[in-house]
Amino acid sequence: MTTALTSFYDDVLPHVPGCPQALALIEIRKACIEFFRRTWIWQVNLTPIDVVVGQHTYAYSAGAPPVDTVVADVIQAWHNDFEIFARTPDELAMVYNNWQTQKGNPLFYVAPDDRDIRIVPIPALAFTAGLKLFVSLKPSNSASGIDDILFQEYHERIADGAIGKIMLIPKKPYTDLQTGASRWKLFINSCHHVRTRAMKTRSTLTTPSQV
Repeated sequence: MTTALTSFYDDVLPHVPGCPQALALIEIRKACIEFFRRTWIWQVNLTPIDVVVGQHTYAYSAGAPPVDTVVADVIQAWHNDFEIFARTPDELAMVYNNWQTQKGNPLFYVAPDDRDIRIVPIPALAFTAGLKLFVSLKPSNSASGIDDILFQEYHERIADGAIGKIMLIPKKPYTDLQTGASRWKLFINSCHHVRTRAMKTRSTLTTPSQV
């Protein structure tokens, strides 16, 4: 179940009198995206994805993330129930002569954006449901809501981010640069504390057989 982003109005609009609802909604959505991008607190196991011989790149959408969300980060990944690990292109270049064409048993992955994941080496064998991903989510740019439970727990913290950004818009009836900066700082500090909490889940992650 999801809660509409308009439910943030009660937390935001009283603090920025004169702010149009349309603008408030834009900043609320941006604050939600930034909060979940920074914190990793919205975590799910994607539906396992079939691994195809010779195919190195797989769309997160194949793992059926919730509606109106995109993947913020890969927290943990498995190929054929063996954990694979994040590497940068520069790091992969130190392992393989040409990592982009190397074929074999995938040991690593590159996650360049919120759409796709690339596994390295290029798989030489096919596995049904062979790629399993435990990820953090953020709302999409067109999202109209967020998870109910997450709204209940974090709506005040997210509202701080929206309020801060609205107050920092210059020359408006609701402009308040000092309070806006304080609200934004409070939002960033909240993101840090929630991220610390989310990182603790790494010691108790779901095992591949349970995904």
